[in-house]
Amino acid sequence: MRDHRIVRAGWSIALGAAALGILAALAVAAAPGAGAQEGVPSTCPAGGEPVELTSVEQVEELFVGTWIHCDGAAVLANDTVAGDIGVRFTADGRFHTVYEGPDGGLIYAEGLDQEGDWSVRDADTGDYVVELDALAGRFRWGLVEEVASPVVTFNGGSYVAWTGDDPVPGVPAEFADEPCGVPTDPVPLPSAAATVELLAGTWIRCSGSSPVFDTPGGDVGIELVEDGTFHLLFEAADGTLVRGEGERREGTWTVVTDPAYTSVDLALSGASTYPRQAFLFETPPFLRLQRQVSTFYDHVRWTGPPPVDGSAVASTTTVPTTPATTGTAVADDTGVLGRTTTLPRTGTDPLALVAAAAVLTAVGLVAVALVRPR
Repeated sequence: MRDHRIVRAGWSIALGAAALGILAALAVAAAPGAGAQEGVPSTCPAGGEPVELTSVEQVEELFVGTWIHCDGAAVLANDTVAGDIGVRFTADGRFHTVYEGPDGGLIYAEGLDQEGDWSVRDADTGDYVVELDALAGRFRWGLVEEVASPVVTFNGGSYVAWTGDDPVPGVPAEFADEPCGVPTDPVPLPSAAATVELLAGTWIRCSGSSPVFDTPGGDVGIELVEDGTFHLLFEAADGTLVRGEGERREGTWTVVTDPAYTSVDLALSGASTYPRQAFLFETPPFLRLQRQVSTFYDHVRWTGPPPVDGSAVASTTTVPTTPATTGTAVADDTGVLGRTTTLPRTGTDPLALVAAAAVLTAVGLVAVALVRPR
């Protein structure tokens, strides 16, 4: 004979687990942004009658808002972290890339390559051009081909107007996998002397190739010394950073200031001089050296033990190129690392709630079956 107290306790556990499962499922349905992904269009709807464009002011007014990429080439293609779905233009002349947040709502990103200034220019041919000048040198423009509400087409790509809740500032989950992170807080470079002081130090490359050509290869970064000399950096088998010495491994650097930009000229010993436009960011400490308009050599500041003198050696330990975390570079047992801290994801993950609901409901049903009177 069964102990009725055990049966009653079993029923209480079973019903409690089942109730928690149901509540979890209801939480999924009621969570802010639940099901919002379904509202993000994956294809372009049919546009209305094309609008006749007559002035810069008219085009600017038409473009203010949030636009979801729905067909063709994206105006910021290959310039942003993979996963962006659109762009947000504001009336004060700023733009931001747009991503889906962890709760299904839209967020707009900030920082390197994710924001900048935008404007409309009359091409003097009856056409209008939208220009995007992102932080740290990235520049894109697109010819406005058609505005047929709710769709605009420019630079070969189509965007549909977003009519849901306005995007909010946030950190997309995709940023956690960026080798260089997504630096914010650009640092002004007001004069040559101030720039030398700000840039002097050890920098580990996190993206792109060496900022100077004709090197022996294997360099992992650069040391900029305040006395105007620089050394390419190599990594020994034990992870120690070694200063390059001799031709094509060291040289001199000079800062050139201009009202429009600041340049670092790298004169490699036994080779050529390579002018590179410089951009410095504070969080995390980040240096971008740019060649022309679309080639970038990105570095994070090294905070581990200083490089040692010695003959340059080829790198025998590969520097990780796709670390899964972000932060300032540090040294550990494996040598040179690019990241230390993970960017948090905010909000509640609906999939996690669904899984919890399913597990709790299943536990409840099993428990009911076990304690059911026979």
